[in-house]
Amino acid sequence: VQPACETLLVALYKRWCETPPARISPRNSSGSTVQLCFAFPAIYFFLSDASPFKQPGQTLDVAPEIMEDMRMFGRVTQRTEKLLFARLGFTLENWNGVEHSADRFRLSRSGAGEHISQNQLVALRSSDSTPFSLAVVRWLMVGNEAGDLSISTRVLPGLPTALAARQMTLNPADMGPFSPAFQLSAVAEQQDPASLVLPIGWFQPGKLLQIYSSMTETVKLTALLEKGANFERVTFVNEPMF
Repeated sequence: VQPACETLLVALYKRWCETPPARISPRNSSGSTVQLCFAFPAIYFFLSDASPFKQPGQTLDVAPEIMEDMRMFGRVTQRTEKLLFARLGFTLENWNGVEHSADRFRLSRSGAGEHISQNQLVALRSSDSTPFSLAVVRWLMVGNEAGDLSISTRVLPGLPTALAARQMTLNPADMGPFSPAFQLSAVAEQQDPASLVLPIGWFQPGKLLQIYSSMTETVKLTALLEKGANFERVTFVNEPMF
């Protein structure tokens, strides 16, 4: 059924009929552990230094574990991240790295885990000392044993930043709450513009959004770069606020 049918046909067309792009960098065998997290609130948590999503202006009590980490180490430790992650009910999975390049990861998992679909947005990091990147599941393959799964992911261009976003309406009183969203920086070498990663179904050409990171801004959506199973990546321009 739609929209899954259209997504599948587009994927097959690209695979069968279009010339594949040249590989940006060579593949390397990995053998390391790669961590994945799923869903917008969980991704926001890790991109925000272990801070859960909150509405702009809303204050949340800082966990004592974070305060102790900042006092002792100047950063949030992995132990505290895991503790807060479990407390919030998010999922963080360890996958086996099969091979990787600069913008591709092939991973495998044994046993039960989070449900994954093609073209799903995920966040991954290749070591505890590296930041999370946003990536999209390109393909997945089920193994012979129950729960065995292999996937290939494509890292989205640009450095991700967590922010809050909401759709604007003619009557400001009718605007709903903010939702987790992400901004990707421009990559001049690949001619990739700065973009927003939004929940599915938000894009319309010319639609106005309010986004908030350190301050509130109004942006206008201009073009749809790609649409996945749970996200849309779009270009935008800043709109002056009157």
